[in-house]
Amino acid sequence: MKTRFFLLLLLLSYNSHANIKEKRHPYNFILRGHVIGKHTHSLHMKYIDGYGKTLDQKVYIKNGSFVIKGYISSPVCAGILNDIKINPNNHEDISNYVDVFLCPGAMTISLKENDFYHAKITGSIMQKESIDFYEQRQPILKSKDSLDFLMNKLRRLINTEEVHKAYLVLLNQSDKLDIKDDLFEYNFIKTHPDSYFSAYLLDNCFDPGDGISLDSAESYYNRFTPAVKSSVAGLSVWKKITYKKASAPGSIAPLFTAIDIHGRMLGLKSFRHKNYVLLQFWASWCQCNDNKHLKKLYNTYRTNGLEIIAISTDFRDSGWIDTIKRQSIGMWHHISEYIGTSQHITLQYLYNINSMPPATLFLIDKEGKILGRYYGSIKQDYEKNIDEGNLDSLDKKLAEVFPANK
Repeated sequence: MKTRFFLLLLLLSYNSHANIKEKRHPYNFILRGHVIGKHTHSLHMKYIDGYGKTLDQKVYIKNGSFVIKGYISSPVCAGILNDIKINPNNHEDISNYVDVFLCPGAMTISLKENDFYHAKITGSIMQKESIDFYEQRQPILKSKDSLDFLMNKLRRLINTEEVHKAYLVLLNQSDKLDIKDDLFEYNFIKTHPDSYFSAYLLDNCFDPGDGISLDSAESYYNRFTPAVKSSVAGLSVWKKITYKKASAPGSIAPLFTAIDIHGRMLGLKSFRHKNYVLLQFWASWCQCNDNKHLKKLYNTYRTNGLEIIAISTDFRDSGWIDTIKRQSIGMWHHISEYIGTSQHITLQYLYNINSMPPATLFLIDKEGKILGRYYGSIKQDYEKNIDEGNLDSLDKKLAEVFPANK
């Protein structure tokens, strides 16, 4: 009797765990697809699931068809890539990649080899919203493409005064179209607070060069419905707003510790009440480090207590270390984003650094307050970013902080 009771408990326990596991990993969407082409044998679909994890699901093609099942907490963007390679270095062909929007429920997708961009999806409301949005945006994009074509054509001509004037006219028209494009996007976000696609658009507005201000972004976010706020894109927007506030001028700089280039522990807090600190986010692979300019600033203000902490975003240690030696900039502090940092999140995320170029710099006073946020000398499309100043602004600010060195 005891043996039977014990076996019954084991069986109930097993069934209970099985049910828990089943509840923890349900699927609430199914994507049935068809691929036209002889060379596609498998697909990868990457997305954030309902538990906040980034999944990379691989599915094999059978008779031109495939099925992908999964669990998502809200409509979400997913990237689909096939297994075709275009060179020996295994770089994926962009023509065999497409972003789609998944929604709970049943969906279908039709893909054509080497033309994934024109994939046809049914069953996704968010996908339909995105298609409608981009169709309405097409006139602006076509005008921008035409201007880009003419500007590239002028760049190849001999740089005469007439060519330069013509180029400036086109550049002015291009700037106006950029503003028109931004306003079109912001208007959609503002007028569709219940749309998951609005959250997706706003999430992408935090890239450098986008003209949206922190106040505007927060205003749009606050208009979202609770469901949109709790979506994957909505939560990402909230995090970016939070970190952007934390790294905005007037805020106390987020603390961190890391192992420096000499193997010593370096903490931002150790400079409190002693030094002004200039944080520089840079990478050796791009011409966005502005180290020549920083050398002048460091030599001018180091006796006043200015310290520089350069944070390399290189994935490989050899690149940034070689650059430090080659450019003779070992006189200030150097750490790597990926070596010995104490944070669960990256320093780029902590300081709201979305991409490079340009380099991003923060001037921090002795009390740990951020006095300014600046971008490097490669301006290009980044000049319109109203939340950041340029190197000239940094020079002026340092002259204010250290008036004796004017």
